[in-house]
Amino acid sequence: MANIIIEGGETIRRRVERLLSGISARRVLNDIGLYLTTSIKRRTQIDHEDISSSAFKPYVPAYALWRRKHGYGTSVDLTRSGSMFNSLTHQAFSDQVKVFFMSGTDKHGVSNPAKAFYLQDKRKFFGYTNDDVTAIMNLYNLNIGEAIGD
Repeated sequence: MANIIIEGGETIRRRVERLLSGISARRVLNDIGLYLTTSIKRRTQIDHEDISSSAFKPYVPAYALWRRKHGYGTSVDLTRSGSMFNSLTHQAFSDQVKVFFMSGTDKHGVSNPAKAFYLQDKRKFFGYTNDDVTAIMNLYNLNIGEAIGD
């Protein structure tokens, strides 16, 4: 049987060991969850865009007028009291990250998860974009680079 000798094999072995000991999957997934919650809020509340990076359709005129009369902006940002987006959070596990709306209600007693479900049916805001996938891969690669000392 032939032995295969790889030049620099010891260096590779040390890098792999550092990689395995230095990467905490839960930490990486926590970073990804934090990124996604921030991205969803920014895209929806600041950029006024859905998950396909398209501008939200304007509010119907009657609702836009109501919002203006009550001191709310008329740009579609899916925010009135702020309760729903304040409940957007994430939880990292060893093998996955969960992004969700925590249970709870706004000042009118409306469930935050139910509100998000209703709004998602009308305007696709809860999800990720191709840019998010690229950013997540960059986060992952950054964590690997830090672990192996690059």
